[in-house]
Amino acid sequence: MKFAVCIAFSLLVCVAAQSETTCGNQECRPNSCCIKRKVGPGNSDPRCHPLGKQDNPCEEPNAENLYEQHCPCETETGLSCVKVEDKQLRCKPIETPTEESTT
Repeated sequence: MKFAVCIAFSLLVCVAAQSETTCGNQECRPNSCCIKRKVGPGNSDPRCHPLGKQDNPCEEPNAENLYEQHCPCETETGLSCVKVEDKQLRCKPIETPTEESTT
């Protein structure tokens, strides 16, 4: 029984690891981006990752859609990549200007 549980757990780990699709020659799914990963000197292993949620670290969207460490924010949920600390960007709600009433 312990052996069967061990095998099942190993298969679950393998399937979870494969759910991240390599994006070197493939398109990432909607609501995800391609992040370069350094595996060794001069080598990169790009992978698809989900877009940033509120307070997640982020990078500004770019034309290549290839990112160094973090995905851009989920814009559909009203998030934008904002500088919060020195050299640190986080996904924050987009602030809409409030209209002041003039009476």
